[in-house]
Amino acid sequence: MIARQHYQDQVFAIAMWDWTWLTCTYSGESQENWDRTLDELVERGYNALRIDAFPHMLAPALEGSTETNFRISPYFGRYWPWGQEFTLNVKPWPALATFIQKCFDREIYIGLSTWMLDDRFTHRRNEIRGRNDLVRIWDHTLNLLKKEGLLDRVIYIDLCNEAPMWMPSVERRVLELAHPEPDKPGQWNIKQRSFLEDTLNGAVGEMKQHWPNLHFTVSFSSHYDDYMEMNLDNFDLLENHLWLAMNEEFGKIVTLNLDDDKDWYEVAEEVLHSINKDHAKWQSWMIDFIHKHKAWADRLGVPITVTECWGPILWRDHPALSWDWVKDWCTWCVRQAVDNDYWIIATSNFCAPQFRGMWEDITWHQSMTNIILKDSTRARLWQRAKQK
Repeated sequence: MIARQHYQDQVFAIAMWDWTWLTCTYSGESQENWDRTLDELVERGYNALRIDAFPHMLAPALEGSTETNFRISPYFGRYWPWGQEFTLNVKPWPALATFIQKCFDREIYIGLSTWMLDDRFTHRRNEIRGRNDLVRIWDHTLNLLKKEGLLDRVIYIDLCNEAPMWMPSVERRVLELAHPEPDKPGQWNIKQRSFLEDTLNGAVGEMKQHWPNLHFTVSFSSHYDDYMEMNLDNFDLLENHLWLAMNEEFGKIVTLNLDDDKDWYEVAEEVLHSINKDHAKWQSWMIDFIHKHKAWADRLGVPITVTECWGPILWRDHPALSWDWVKDWCTWCVRQAVDNDYWIIATSNFCAPQFRGMWEDITWHQSMTNIILKDSTRARLWQRAKQK
């Protein structure tokens, strides 16, 4: 197995394919042919891919069930091309091993994560209630991959995407601990922070003991100020998701309805007007945001990573919606991330075959990955990371 310092002189241009790599494999869908889509990923210059490993489905249920087939409903619905359009039966194993092997055959590195998708019959994700459950499901998953010899190109493991949002039982406990009032308006109180610190930092610490040659983290997309107050000293890297849409003012402009398309033309007009009129203001806010998260990683003594990022959180192919401003904005942000020594960098969260308007601009992707990887032999922050 690889040594922990194996990646210290490498940087990564990463794409994020979430659970879609598994659920969109039926005829006519974006992942119908893994060989084709992975070849296209390589053609665009990416050397890493972040995917859902479905650990809560691979590990046996607490009551001992070893069910291997699961029925997953669409998460975002028909208007948003993340995941499948229909309710489908899926079998995560051995599909995960097959897919990762195809990645390794193309020298694509892997970041493992999970969105803890629900299964309509077992509701297995509800068993994830704290640190012990996170350790249990990930230990099982990594042991499966180890037996297949599929850990050598795993860059890191994100124990839960955007915690605690995708763990209903954990999130429910956080809400139960909300009394008395938060220490500061909009923030978690000390009991909530202590519970999450034990759940997340504690689980990362245990996983590092079990798997000393691998790197572990938990990704965040909210409550950054709360997490900054927690002890995250077990984390091997910081994996935060950073969008301009997180700016309260811009977020109100770019908000799209998840259920229908009645306001997309209006939104598109407002977004383009704001981007043109207030471009300097948004750049100033974004560079401060990028600096803030890099400084946080520096305080922890770990590298900074971003795999979902830059402009809107939600966008898609639609006659009203242009990808041009998204690509222009992402280009500027990628340059800022490189200049600020980010370690693993995504070009956007739309770098996937189902977003055809973004995916089919091969030249743009190649220009972005060239920017990210041009200093691939430069020793990064990893060399200065704490020895853990």
